Amino acid sequence: MTGCGETFNSATKIYMTGAITANCTVTASFSVISADSDSDGIDDALELQYFPNLETASAFSDYDQDGYSDRQEYLNSLAGQKDPHGADYNPKVRNAPGGIGHTGKTSFLPAVKLLLRK
Repeated sequence: MTGCGETFNSATKIYMTGAITANCTVTASFSVISADSDSDGIDDALELQYFPNLETASAFSDYDQDGYSDRQEYLNSLAGQKDPHGADYNPKVRNAPGGIGHTGKTSFLPAVKLLLRK
């Protein structure tokens, strides 16, 4: 943005004009910084970084079956959160339970279930 004796605070993302004492023009331009074409709450670029298409993950899917939805892992990552063991959230790697948005529901691979029954 430019015009009218502007100041911009990059930390708060607030633009302010100077004192308006006469007519002046403010010019602004905007751009899309992320896209979510499938409306699942996960940025398309990140979704394609981890998955082969936009249909694999959704707001409710849990690809790695760790008790965090794929969308929740995206949101935790976006907020700079770490799981309870200090690891980055990753929808293809099981994160430690108990973090923000953990449902308490986790699944184990069938072989692990079989071992646990014995």
